[in-house]
Amino acid sequence: MRYFNLIVLSLVAFGMAPKSFANPKTFLWGAALSAHQTEGAFEGGENGDWWEYEHSHENGVSPIAGGDTADFAVDHWHRYSEDYEIAQKLGLNTLRTSVAWEKIEPSPHVFSSQVMAHYRAQFQRMRELGIRPMITLHHFTHPRWFHQRGGWLSPESPELFLEYAQYVVKNLGDLCDLWITFNEPMLFVIMGYLKGEIPPGETGLDSAYEAAYQIARAHRKVAAMIHEVQGASPKAKGEDGVLRGVGLANALPIYDPYNPRNLRDVEAAVKVADLSNWAFLKGIQAGRLKFDLPEGIPGVHGFDRVLPAEDLPPWPTGPAMDWIGVNYYTRYLIRYNEQSLLKVEWVTPPGPHGDNGWAIYPAGLERILRESAARFGLPLVVTENGLADAQDSRRLGFLKEHLRFMDSAILGSNLGGPLDVRGYYHWSLMDNFEWLHGYQYRFGLVEVQYEKGLRRVPRPSAEGYRAEIHGRK
Repeated sequence: MRYFNLIVLSLVAFGMAPKSFANPKTFLWGAALSAHQTEGAFEGGENGDWWEYEHSHENGVSPIAGGDTADFAVDHWHRYSEDYEIAQKLGLNTLRTSVAWEKIEPSPHVFSSQVMAHYRAQFQRMRELGIRPMITLHHFTHPRWFHQRGGWLSPESPELFLEYAQYVVKNLGDLCDLWITFNEPMLFVIMGYLKGEIPPGETGLDSAYEAAYQIARAHRKVAAMIHEVQGASPKAKGEDGVLRGVGLANALPIYDPYNPRNLRDVEAAVKVADLSNWAFLKGIQAGRLKFDLPEGIPGVHGFDRVLPAEDLPPWPTGPAMDWIGVNYYTRYLIRYNEQSLLKVEWVTPPGPHGDNGWAIYPAGLERILRESAARFGLPLVVTENGLADAQDSRRLGFLKEHLRFMDSAILGSNLGGPLDVRGYYHWSLMDNFEWLHGYQYRFGLVEVQYEKGLRRVPRPSAEGYRAEIHGRK
């Protein structure tokens, strides 16, 4: 076996890796989407914080590019079967999506059986087509009543989220055994509770710390509940090779020093990566949330608080995570800057970019997978990876190169041995509402022709993705 592995590593080095070895039949080949970005506001969207935000116009100016709203989005609410049939034709065996908390629980402790019946029909149709769902419980949106009760600054917020999650798992658990509690929790905290750029619009370091702490508690409570209902690790990890259980989808860019020979740049890059990428996950796993900020910055202080042990009782309700979801898109260069408030600045590297300005750096996918594996020792899933490319002129190359580096992570390369990577979800299945950017950027494998009744047209890159999947079977 040792000699076989050496042969595999040699083949990887020369770009000749045996693809069937890298991707067993249990590998998850999918695409991702989310409720608010695709469904439209049908049957309760007006109960949500983002609906309210999109319809607010301070001094007559919309907060969303182009004055867009997600009132119709791409009408996935009514056209989900069509969208799933397209996914099936592309050879996808899984789709990652979310459910809308604001539709499911429009008032505190009041749940909509009508909305849940719709979601059951939706996921039953997915299953009929041989597509396995991965359901995200929180993808940035909330019921408005949740913020009226203090949002994530309230100590009751973890229990409120748990009550919602229990209702969802009770009603959809027979159709789904792959769960994400929160999508990009630290990005949400930074944007919503530190900078105030998205709902709920809170600002300040203390509010960000408190929100992160309560979200960490909520995750651990929900993970324990799902394990009680569906079985805890190691079964959840998938001894048969089938991934199951609970994860988090984390925004994990690459942060490199602007000047690798400048010690201050190196230290700044390490600190930014720790705060942005790793501190929250370490806290979830260790039961102690800790953010270390550099000393000497006016108004800045660290955070260190133990997460209650009763939120995540010991076996059989553990662990805190069965697997790590990696949302990887881009790379930043970090430069120390004495004049900046936080003493650092983010620099976009030169070279190819997406329509939204994000640098294209495929090698970063293997790097971030390896760092995630080294830090947490859990199975990994690429839960998002994609490109804003309205002309579809770069997406296929982007896809192929990122998959090549994912193969290197799975097989082993000069960077290290084989990793336990269980799936890849491209963002996105189709064009959709991209939050503050509205419909400005197109990430879809499937084009949505907004001017032609939301007609769906698979792009050439969609066929390219299908061929990449087929070539690895």
